[in-house]
Amino acid sequence: MEERRNVIFTIGIDKYETAVWRDLKNAVLDSKSLVKMLTTKYNFEEFPHSLYDFEATKENIYQSFNTLKNSVCSDDNIIIFFAGHGNMNPITKRGYWIPHEGTADIHTWIENSVIKDFIADIEAKHIWLVADSCFSGTFLINTREIFQEKSYTVLDRNISRWMLASGSEEKVSDGSAGKHSPFCNYLLRVLEQNTNVYLSVLEVINYVQVLTQNNSNQTPIGAFIDNIGHLGGEMILQLDKEYVTQNIDISQGKPNTPSLRLELSKYENKKRKVSAGKEILFIESFVDNADFLIVENFRFDDEGNKKLKFKDDKVILGAEGKDSFTLVQRFASWAGIERYLEENNEQYCAKKIVIINAHKDIETVENSQYALAQADFIHELINFNKDLMSCLHCGGRISTNDSCLVEIDEIGLKNNVGNVHRECLRPADRILGKSGYEDLIDSYLVNFDYKLWHSLLEKGHGQLGSSVTQINGNKRAIISWNPENNKNDGSYCIRVIYENGSIDFVTLGKEIHRFPKNKIDEELSFFNRELEKAKISGDPQCKIVETKISGNFKLLSKLKETDQTLTEVKAYEKAFYSNQFEQNTLSIENDYTPIGLIKDFDSEELVMIGDVVPFISKPENFDSFIANWKEVIPEINKCTIKIIKSDFELDTYLQSFFKKGLQPIIDPLFDSETKKIDSGLIFKRFQDIIEQAKLKKQKSWKQGDKVEVVFPGVQSNKQAKGILLTDEFIDEVGELCVIFNPIEDGKILDGMQFKLPVKLLINWDMAITENQRRSIFSILIKKGDLGVTHLGTGFFIGPEGLFFTCGHTFRKIDDEIKSNGFKNIFIGFPEGNSPLYRINQLYYRSLEMYKQKGPEYLDVAVGVSDFKNTDYLVFNRLKPTCGTELKSVGIFNKKPSKIHDVKGGIANLEMLELSETPLFVSSQEPLISDVKRDFEIPLSEVSRSKFYNNCVDMDGILNKGESGCPIIDSKGMVRGTFIASSKHNQKSVMVLAKYCTKTVNYKTSFDFNMYQDLEIR
Repeated sequence: MEERRNVIFTIGIDKYETAVWRDLKNAVLDSKSLVKMLTTKYNFEEFPHSLYDFEATKENIYQSFNTLKNSVCSDDNIIIFFAGHGNMNPITKRGYWIPHEGTADIHTWIENSVIKDFIADIEAKHIWLVADSCFSGTFLINTREIFQEKSYTVLDRNISRWMLASGSEEKVSDGSAGKHSPFCNYLLRVLEQNTNVYLSVLEVINYVQVLTQNNSNQTPIGAFIDNIGHLGGEMILQLDKEYVTQNIDISQGKPNTPSLRLELSKYENKKRKVSAGKEILFIESFVDNADFLIVENFRFDDEGNKKLKFKDDKVILGAEGKDSFTLVQRFASWAGIERYLEENNEQYCAKKIVIINAHKDIETVENSQYALAQADFIHELINFNKDLMSCLHCGGRISTNDSCLVEIDEIGLKNNVGNVHRECLRPADRILGKSGYEDLIDSYLVNFDYKLWHSLLEKGHGQLGSSVTQINGNKRAIISWNPENNKNDGSYCIRVIYENGSIDFVTLGKEIHRFPKNKIDEELSFFNRELEKAKISGDPQCKIVETKISGNFKLLSKLKETDQTLTEVKAYEKAFYSNQFEQNTLSIENDYTPIGLIKDFDSEELVMIGDVVPFISKPENFDSFIANWKEVIPEINKCTIKIIKSDFELDTYLQSFFKKGLQPIIDPLFDSETKKIDSGLIFKRFQDIIEQAKLKKQKSWKQGDKVEVVFPGVQSNKQAKGILLTDEFIDEVGELCVIFNPIEDGKILDGMQFKLPVKLLINWDMAITENQRRSIFSILIKKGDLGVTHLGTGFFIGPEGLFFTCGHTFRKIDDEIKSNGFKNIFIGFPEGNSPLYRINQLYYRSLEMYKQKGPEYLDVAVGVSDFKNTDYLVFNRLKPTCGTELKSVGIFNKKPSKIHDVKGGIANLEMLELSETPLFVSSQEPLISDVKRDFEIPLSEVSRSKFYNNCVDMDGILNKGESGCPIIDSKGMVRGTFIASSKHNQKSVMVLAKYCTKTVNYKTSFDFNMYQDLEIR
């Protein structure tokens, strides 16, 4: 044991300054008696700044703690003892020490947390706080855990912070004058009567707790102090040599002094004592003419140390462990070994077994002090075992009647007492007896942990339950398994708003689905588009209110009970993710687990039925499944179930099975005649399902498709890219082919057309060029076979090609749109070779200037192109004030009415040019009225009841083709869009995003609110 400096710091207060706190009788006496005891018998020194009565003011207590902190070293032992008044705030449950001058004012007291902070700052090896005051137990939040038998040297090795309090949240007695408090009486008694060389803090705590509780009206509590550096150790008090009569070096958490142990035993558990003082060992023989020996032995020597040690199948003799015997099994009683030999009669009936008895005194050994102490320790371990029917070794559930109750004290294993499976029994397990169940029914299923299963089931089967329900009469169903669903991160999520006012979130299995910043808007657009499509088709998205199962109306109408109701999804919203959202979701942690894998009981191999790996979701029906499986594999017998606890663990198994070409199926049943699968939930890899779908429906290639050419077995980052000049066709040998033209650096290569089989083609997702990152584009209309011409400027306001512009750009081509839809309208970028992108959706509303009546300026358009952009401009809903400096960014033709060449879907738009025009807000109020050309009318002459749009001054004029371009502030935020201008006074109408949204939202599924108040991308 390492030598340490030992310091005792005491605070004792009998005399209080105010009448609020009555004087005490024994606080100073107890403090000084403890100092004397520790300095006399345990080599302690008194801290010179200990405090008594009037010295123990709040200021002096703080000062003494600071002095103590600066005077100790990292290897020191420190005991801090407080005896005085304590109190507790009944609302906050916080405890306090009352210093000498304390009043009724809580601010004159010392809160426990302050003492805890002082202790946290003291860099000693071991600190033990002892408090004999009312409500002192409020300091602790821990209750001690199960004690493991350890040597005192090991306990001393790790840093520790412990406390012993004279009571919990209660008042405690000060005792009769001059006779110590009940608490301190037993604290001094254990220190006085100890005769073992070592005494641990926990041994003192256990003694003082039991004796005080049984002889007074208070209940001391003791435990380690959390969160201030405790690392599992204990302070060890070392008795001066002249007082030592025992040298036991192992602690069981109770004093090793015989008289103290016997005193404790009077108050310990009164249950029948287990056999703790002897060893009955069944070992391989070390003498001639015998196969095995049964050896009876005393367990403890005269000083209470165990005579034998055990490791694996070895009995180790002597302190140095040089001699050992091979152990077959270990028992606590003769009854145990008799039962063992009876159960294993076939194995040992022909063997010669010799019995070696111990001295006759062993008949009374169970009444010896060390045997009684060990028996108490065994009972304590039993009490700490919260689930006696879980195997101590494998952790599995015990559901048979052949398990053993054992004591474990093997080298390398934790001390414990509980049951173990017969097949898990180790030679060194000390068998105490047997345990089992009454009226146990025989089953093919052995040792299944129903308790664990049902605890997991409470937060599991989130998807599995609905999968079974939605089979809807089909015997077999596919579960698409995508391991990517285990990845879920990002700062955003999608909120689901229902018509009944309830709120959910889009989930990824059991969790709220989280999206990164660069994906959330794209995902939200997708959900809202699907929502709109579902409504138009008459099959809206809904949920069953009572069960929270989501789906489309037609399916849920079939699934719901008559007393259940449906509510429709109203909208999807973007939300910044918070962990607190999870509290509003179902308390489901796993979608498909718990689920069971079947293992043969004897071989522990997985049960396979051909290439099928059976999973079990209903263990209560296990015997019914076995009866069916026996028709396919008659040799199946007793089984165990490996419980898979999480979907993540399930994924590990499934990936392994898929890799081996095996077929995992939940609850499979087989046709008795064909031996083929009749019913079950079949796991399929998501990627395999996709590949199968591709085989069933190959893409039909069309003229103008952008493709990459990929040759089988060739890995390269430089595949040929280009455009198709024809639809796919069947060539002279019957193969599907196309005519392919390569593209390099954005240019179609002349004279390089090739016939290629379509099996070599994949889609080419064309990358965004630097010029396209400006996020504004040209709106183009095709002019027969001549090419395309520029109509106006648009800009992206979100991913998935969502764009905004003015409505009159399209009003000018109303007839074309009515006749041909959008097939001749494209977007492109002002560069030499720009691909043309189709417009897939479009909503526009526009009135000529003199027809504008308010309250909304009707000249807006919103649409979606097939250009998959990631960069976009977004609206700011803040209205610019008068004098705000802005600029417009638009596109115009350097040669008006120029028709630009088009070849193979690539347009030469090099004649288009960017234009930036400085401007500023000239009117604080928006201008619109019934008067023609109202934006030219002075503010004083305009009716203010119809103000809806701002007017801006321009440095120059708006060029033809710039209509619809964005107006941007100095921070890169879009404040509006240009509609029209006046040439003679450089005035222009600017429509604010705030008002544009009103026109757009009710007509389309596009939600402008999701794009407002974001910075330029």
